[in-house]
Amino acid sequence: MKKLSIFLFIFAIVVLVSLNAKNLFLTTTFSPSLSSYNTSSTTTSVALSTASLEVSSSSATTTAWIPAQKTTFSFMGYGKNDDGQLAGTLFSKNVKQEFNVKVPGKIVKTYAGRSHTVALTAAGRVVSWGGNDFGQLGYTTKTKDSAVPQEIPGLEHITSLATTNNHTLAIDSDGNVYAWGSNFTGQLGDGTNNDRTTPQKVSGLPKIKAISASHKFSLALDTDGNVWAWGATCKEANKKAALALLSYLGSQLSELQGGYYDYSSTGGTGYDINQDCINEDAVNIHSLVPKKLAISNVKTISSGYGHALFLKTDGTVIGMGCNTHGQLAREPGTLKGQLVKIQGLPPVVAAVAGARHSLFLDKDGTIYGVGANQYGQIAAGTQKNKMTPTKIENIPPLKKIVAGFDYSIGIDKTGGTWAWGMNVEEFIKSHEPLRMDYPVKLFDTEPVSIGTGGSHIIFQH
Repeated sequence: MKKLSIFLFIFAIVVLVSLNAKNLFLTTTFSPSLSSYNTSSTTTSVALSTASLEVSSSSATTTAWIPAQKTTFSFMGYGKNDDGQLAGTLFSKNVKQEFNVKVPGKIVKTYAGRSHTVALTAAGRVVSWGGNDFGQLGYTTKTKDSAVPQEIPGLEHITSLATTNNHTLAIDSDGNVYAWGSNFTGQLGDGTNNDRTTPQKVSGLPKIKAISASHKFSLALDTDGNVWAWGATCKEANKKAALALLSYLGSQLSELQGGYYDYSSTGGTGYDINQDCINEDAVNIHSLVPKKLAISNVKTISSGYGHALFLKTDGTVIGMGCNTHGQLAREPGTLKGQLVKIQGLPPVVAAVAGARHSLFLDKDGTIYGVGANQYGQIAAGTQKNKMTPTKIENIPPLKKIVAGFDYSIGIDKTGGTWAWGMNVEEFIKSHEPLRMDYPVKLFDTEPVSIGTGGSHIIFQH
């Protein structure tokens, strides 16, 4: 009987890893942080493949597909390129360099996932490149990564994108939503846990005006100010395998009640237990198809690694999801999946969710941070997490804010770009994440777009 138990345990672990091995790790879920712009960096140029692509019948349109003319897309890239996420020659070391990439169409905005990149063109088409182990590039089968940017056939009239670990969302001009890539926790909203290699229309939604992609769920905001959510729902077999793994590791984990295993406590080798289907109640969506949340009058939506923020029209913010580091402005362990008002804030005009921290901006340009702070991502002058929103000092009034993995970005009212948190310039030199717990000015001019990924970041100037 003892030998049988050992065999069953090992079998469960093997099943879990084989089902979704890359989804287990948190360390590459968001972007490495920022460093100062280096105008002396080397330049890499990439030629676009002229291979024709077939139109997917499941995409937004099935009319004859005519590839766009090639243009040069210039950007400053940070991080790794081991899956082609920065395009061009593959390399695994961290870099900071300028890229000039041949792409179809004119890129107007970039979005970065764990190890892939998607971009929106001026013509409303979508270009993708990088890792594709879950079909997240949207135009081919799994496992065939591509360092050559290509259009996703059939997607047209797209107005916005959202991406995170391994899946991507898109909205077209009619308010329809499309999803593709990893579906391990039902984040594609098609009623299954099956990955999709081409864009699929998400059914059961009204006209949508905004989308947000978390690691294990997806959000949509309709034109009436209502929020729809789907995901955070694993297959029963995956849950059983995850429970077996949890049983083995349970005595080593200190943060399971809050829904997360803090990777930093093990030197960056941990993973998110929620991705292993444990503690789905922390997110409390429990649906493979879109469901309407009990909240209205919402102006914007933003999701982090396991939590979400909803800015209402009256300037208040409602939070949902994991609170292990206090990112919902409550003591960890006090929430059980309910929607809660973020306490201690004045009326705000922006609310954005990072991996494990949250940022808020008021009408005067003052920024507040709450949650994880071990790398200075809320610039609180200490490595301790903050459970109440804290004003970030030593920075001019801001007009935009961005929350990345363990870093933050602010654009001031003159266009200057500031950053604080994990310092990628020092990270590249020493291969150790170092703190930058005060705002540092990166550029004097505002980037056209900023794409923050799990192992890379793109500044489009």
